[in-house]
Amino acid sequence: MSEKDRREKLFFPIPQAELERRHKAARAAMKTKGIDCLLMQNSTKYLGGYVRWFTDVVTENNFPVTVIFPMDDEMTMISLGGAPRPAFPPLWATYGVKEVLARPYYLSVNYTNTYDAKAAVETIKKLNAKRVGYVGPAFIPMTFDKYLTANLPGVEFVDMTEEIDRLKALKSDVEVEYIKKTAAVQDAVMLALPALIHPRMKVIEVHNIIQHILSDMGAEEFLLMLGTAPFGELAKHSSPYLQNKVIGEDDYMNIMIETNGPGGYYTEVARVFCMKEPPRDLLDLWDLNVKAQDRTVAKLIPGAELKPIYEQNNEFLVSCGDQPDTCVFAHGQGYDVMERPLIRPEEPIVIQPNMNIAVHPRLSGPTSFTFCCDNYLTTQGVPIRLHKTPREVFVIPH
Repeated sequence: MSEKDRREKLFFPIPQAELERRHKAARAAMKTKGIDCLLMQNSTKYLGGYVRWFTDVVTENNFPVTVIFPMDDEMTMISLGGAPRPAFPPLWATYGVKEVLARPYYLSVNYTNTYDAKAAVETIKKLNAKRVGYVGPAFIPMTFDKYLTANLPGVEFVDMTEEIDRLKALKSDVEVEYIKKTAAVQDAVMLALPALIHPRMKVIEVHNIIQHILSDMGAEEFLLMLGTAPFGELAKHSSPYLQNKVIGEDDYMNIMIETNGPGGYYTEVARVFCMKEPPRDLLDLWDLNVKAQDRTVAKLIPGAELKPIYEQNNEFLVSCGDQPDTCVFAHGQGYDVMERPLIRPEEPIVIQPNMNIAVHPRLSGPTSFTFCCDNYLTTQGVPIRLHKTPREVFVIPH
């Protein structure tokens, strides 16, 4: 299908030139390692970035999609299906894919769990590949890997994740424009919320309103973390099945929107919403969150190693009377809600221009919890904040 036809039928398709750029970069990395083909598999939307980066195809939740990317040929995809059901996706919706093999495999049905692996073996044999690079082996089930190694005895399997991760971490100008669109969608929702939230609503109702608006504006995948509590208690984020609480007149809410937007790129933004004027201790804690964010962002300059930034954030938290943050308080984003580089001691990638970094230090007091999150685009100097939502505590008007 022509580029024009793809753009008319698909929901925010990635331009062909951008996909060609990725394929060229991947093949250059393969050549340095003597790789005949790459093999990857994703099965979730929030962490389905490898398949989408190569194919512009969204993986269905819990139904694995396998992609085989040869050095000198177009790709083969393996997805759930079988005659008479048409293969997903249709070839016209893809770029650089020559065939989609449909097989009726389900992770919940034990005897089907090598059907896709069998198709992969057949494809690799046809390619006469002797050195296969796994991309994201943590996503590949044990049964799949065992079948491949047992039935391809002359093939060497190599981990190519590091090489592909480094390519994905640096965003092209095309990708940056999509990332900015996602941030703008989230900003629009955040700025509308003071007019939509009121006491006596359930938290899940707020969740559903946010998701509806985001969907209308081009988002596809939704991680909405909301928490509410009366002033004097900790309003920490919670998942939807914990969001049945009714919002009280004396409550405040932490709302975090982690969603993708047009084109499938993630950003995330978090703010505090109060049902009435907040107490001083909450405002002071918020100011510390903003300060912690600024301290980290100022260090995200080209060549910066990430272990010192991680350590300096924890030193600041302790100086504020809080505990060190042993989780992830800043990280890359793209097609995955969480991707490299992570601001952690183990991360070997250094900061370079055109990285999309979410920064959200956590500070909690004995009577308040506030959470400030924004995305930043790294540059040749100090990063640019992509979200435009004011970094302030919002008070719901009555």
